[in-house]
Amino acid sequence: MKTLKILSILIAFSSTAVSAANLVTNVKVSTLYVQSLNSSGFVSNAHALIVTKAIDDSCNSRTYIEAEDVALMNTLLAYKLANKEFNVMYELNQSSKTIAGHLTSNYKLMSIF
Repeated sequence: MKTLKILSILIAFSSTAVSAANLVTNVKVSTLYVQSLNSSGFVSNAHALIVTKAIDDSCNSRTYIEAEDVALMNTLLAYKLANKEFNVMYELNQSSKTIAGHLTSNYKLMSIF
C-alpha cells in the first residue's frame, strides 16, 4: 500500500508541466515598460522588459516582471542607468500578464545577473 502511494505521487509529479529556464547572455536594457497598475486608461498587471538581443519570436522579445518584484525592477533600472551588460533568465509558458496596457506576455523574467 505504501509503495502504491509513493508511485501515485511520482506519477503526479511527472505529469506536471514544468517549464525550463532560458538564458540570454550579455544584454542591455533596450526598453523598460513601467506603468501604473491603477490607471483608469490602459490597465496592466505586470511591467515589461525588452533587451538588446532577441529572446523569442513568439513574445516579441518582451518578458514580463511581476508587479510586486521590486528587487528586479530596481536592479534593471541600475543596469539601464549604468548602460552595463547583464544576463537574463526567463521562463516560457507562465500565466499570461497584461503589459504596457495592451499587450500580453507569458514569458516571465526570473533572474538577472
